[in-house]
Amino acid sequence: MDQTDSQQDIKRITIIGNGNVGSHLGRAFRTAGCRVKMQSSRDSQYDISDSDLIIISVKDKFIAEVVERITESSTQSHSCIIVHTSGSVGMDVLQPAVKSGYGIGVLYPMQTFTKEVEMRYNDIPFLTEGQNHEIFERLKTLALRVSPCVIEADSGVRGKYHIGAVLTCNFANHLWALADDYLNDNNLSFDTLMPLLRQTVEKLRSTAPKDAQTGPAVRNDRNVIDRHLRVLESNKKLYELYSILSESIINHHK
Repeated sequence: MDQTDSQQDIKRITIIGNGNVGSHLGRAFRTAGCRVKMQSSRDSQYDISDSDLIIISVKDKFIAEVVERITESSTQSHSCIIVHTSGSVGMDVLQPAVKSGYGIGVLYPMQTFTKEVEMRYNDIPFLTEGQNHEIFERLKTLALRVSPCVIEADSGVRGKYHIGAVLTCNFANHLWALADDYLNDNNLSFDTLMPLLRQTVEKLRSTAPKDAQTGPAVRNDRNVIDRHLRVLESNKKLYELYSILSESIINHHK
């Protein structure tokens, strides 16, 4: 790496938003050797001086407000970049920052984060977009210091991945929560299902999800399905979900 490239390295990062995503990104980039400064999104003014990169890690609906607050208080004459971390918001929400001299981009870590839960950051795919090729390359170089998986993804691609992530993580976790409630209501333990959950995820390393499907619906075993539905008649929510998902599985495997 020559001197010019070295000067373009992102070394000083300000993260606005200290929630689940922001907190973990702060840890990851500190471990990667960056100087990281955390700021609360609620601050009336942000200390963003000497930053090579400003990461906005807030709820989607507040991104534009944070951008406005940044651009009202400062202009940049050097190559500072502003990014957000959302999977479902376009890069265009950052466009007002360009007029104030900032470069813009997106750094979306496609992972589920909880502050108190440790994780292996090198497992995280970073879906990355830049205003231009130079900014993308700078963001890619930074992300590669944390994870080997950096994917160039514009807003359209990132949005499709985000839908996949919601289906894979959020919806699946909701079903686990419903199963936990159901078992607790019947004085049974969700912990007994943990080996099943681990094996369900583990076999996806070598088997496509459709091919890994098991259970009464993939066999179109109406006797078992109807038996389960009779048991669930008193629980309208689970009854409807069980019916819809069973029919979806049956149709998917015709």
